[in-house]
Amino acid sequence: MLKIKSILMSLLAVAALASCSNENDDITDGGEKRDYDVAYMSVSVAVPQGTRTRAAGSSGETDALDSETKIKELYLVLFDDQKKVVKADGATAYYTILGESQLSQVDNAPVSPLEPIKVSTESAYLLTIANPGAKLKALLNGIVAGNGYADINKEFSVAEDLAEDDNSYLIAEVADLADKGHGCTMINAGAFDDLISDEWNADCLVDVAASVVKASDYKTDTEAKEAAKGKKATIQIERLASKLAVTLKGDGLTIEIVPSTAKFEFKEWTIDYVNSRFFPFATKTKLTATHTGAAYKSNFYTEDPNFDADGTGKHLVGIISNKIVDYNPKAKWYKHNLLTVAKEEDKNVAYCTENTMAAADQDFGAATRLVLKAVYTPYTDFDDDWYQTFFNGTYINYKNLGELQTAYNDATGIDEADRDAVEKLLVESCDKFINKLNSAFPTAGLAADFKDLTQQSLDDLTITNGGEVAKETGIRWFQKSLNYYYYQIRHDNTTDIGHMAYGKYGVVRNNYYTLNLTKVNGAGTPWYPDVEEPEEEIDKKGAYLHFEIEVAPWISWGTDFEI
Repeated sequence: MLKIKSILMSLLAVAALASCSNENDDITDGGEKRDYDVAYMSVSVAVPQGTRTRAAGSSGETDALDSETKIKELYLVLFDDQKKVVKADGATAYYTILGESQLSQVDNAPVSPLEPIKVSTESAYLLTIANPGAKLKALLNGIVAGNGYADINKEFSVAEDLAEDDNSYLIAEVADLADKGHGCTMINAGAFDDLISDEWNADCLVDVAASVVKASDYKTDTEAKEAAKGKKATIQIERLASKLAVTLKGDGLTIEIVPSTAKFEFKEWTIDYVNSRFFPFATKTKLTATHTGAAYKSNFYTEDPNFDADGTGKHLVGIISNKIVDYNPKAKWYKHNLLTVAKEEDKNVAYCTENTMAAADQDFGAATRLVLKAVYTPYTDFDDDWYQTFFNGTYINYKNLGELQTAYNDATGIDEADRDAVEKLLVESCDKFINKLNSAFPTAGLAADFKDLTQQSLDDLTITNGGEVAKETGIRWFQKSLNYYYYQIRHDNTTDIGHMAYGKYGVVRNNYYTLNLTKVNGAGTPWYPDVEEPEEEIDKKGAYLHFEIEVAPWISWGTDFEI
């Protein structure tokens, strides 16, 4: 499945301390002591490393960085033919850990043989987990006798922590690429059912029975080990995290701005509505979109712990949104890339947790999204504040505070009973605006009446997110032209996939989403965007973001997005 930078680890593992008679123990033959209770297995662990391709409505594969493939810790869990855990006689845990020092990881080169690891002779299936985070480690530490695959492949989660500055602590459970971080968590990738070629197996265990070589079948222990190397079991693993990047056109390729007289400049982006609940291995479903690449036979969609198959509402459980504190979002902001940046190691990227949902649950508030920060103005100068009101589906722009105050003064010059609906709303909104400012900044000495407010007094507030302060007053204050936009990340970008089709939205493990901004349709919001209608379908008419998406094994796609 996964194309793959082979690490070829001869993990001479494996097996067997079962019930042979004592008279067969520790036979010496030809001067070499031979233990009849021992078997060996050689394992090749392959990490996702694809070749990049791009095509609209299909997926390809993209090379991974060394930091994304490096194994720092490898857990081996063995099962018998009934898929119950087994361990070596005398072992204290139902897993074996191999550290980085035991895994010689040279690109595309075999690793030096490791010391044999004793396990039960009943070993038939193998689960490998690389670089587990703290919560997954705790799950593995809880394995006890009699546990089967389902007891291990169960939900683990990270509790929301409001004291954290952003949501990166959630993502770090499955992707922590800091110098002292655990790296990318990876697990067996799973395989297609041999009998039903277009369906994925329900579990990801690898049958290793044929790779187990018993010492009792060979004259010497050394011969048994050498035989094991010739029966190497290949284990393909994949990352639990997704990867994201935002790209802008460059070198003469311009983003279309609407209207053409407006000005736009991209600033930063962040990830919002992040899933805090995980499965080690998630059930996979093949999508209909075509796929090009040697690593995977097809692209796929998965079912995470909050996948709501029965319509009970659990698709919203464990989805963590960015919070607003003191009028500013608690978010980790990332830089964009230009199309001219070709090397993966030179790109600004972020990692994200898997978040999938049933077709009917592809709603705002359930799906992971990007929030983009930019400056946009329908006028000429980014350094200016501008304002906007809204009535019956129509936005009215005001170039500066003075222009808004002129409209306000004209409306207040009319007897209240004689004002039309627009004038009444304008006066009400401006009054709310000044009252909100005085409430938020009681010591700032702002004017009591909106008509007496000055731009200088607003500048003196030394705040940077004035639009958040003015939110819900009816006045959109684009302080220094700051705008926010959001984009619901699309997974399957097949052009004619259909309304709310299964797998259309969400983020899926080991997929790399490159979102290429191609068009800006107007202003965003001057505040960090809410999900105003959290149960509304994403595929609503008039959604205003357009991306060009690539998803890579990393698996990859291509799509345009607008904001």
